[in-house]
Amino acid sequence: MNKVLGLFVGALLFATISGAMADQRDARLDPLFERLKATTDAAEAEEIATSIRGLWALSGNDDADKLMAVGLGAMRDGAVWDAVRSFDLAVFRAPDFAEGYNMRATAYYFMGNTPSAIKDIERVLELEPRHFGALVGLGTIRLSMKDEKGALAAFERALAINPHLVGARAHAKELRSRQ
Repeated sequence: MNKVLGLFVGALLFATISGAMADQRDARLDPLFERLKATTDAAEAEEIATSIRGLWALSGNDDADKLMAVGLGAMRDGAVWDAVRSFDLAVFRAPDFAEGYNMRATAYYFMGNTPSAIKDIERVLELEPRHFGALVGLGTIRLSMKDEKGALAAFERALAINPHLVGARAHAKELRSRQ
């Protein structure tokens, strides 16, 4: 959890400092996704994925972005309920901001609220069908529910977008071997 949250916090801080105004509709995403799929270098793939997450990290709404930062801090500190409240307000302020729903889904998952986590992931994927992180999250939830077919489908969708997801690849391989 700390590594993932660290990446989100870092991306959010970088984007805030650089004054970036981005979200899942940012025109810079398409070439990044093309490069991510094409590269065979793991380090380059991680840099590209970090750039994608950085663009996803900001809504373009200052209030929502501040609330995201508060929510991420609460998650880091283990105050998951406080994080959910911050993410609630962020998506209220920016209702088409995929990453707000993604982080709230993560918080819901850590709270054990699987139905709300799945609902938010579905919203993320409506807004940004290429959100490989949300797909990995969905696969993880499906695994926890013993839905191996659903988990495999989610992991394979994530890998079709980002073939460098080591954990998703391992899960997909294991799940395929059981069929």
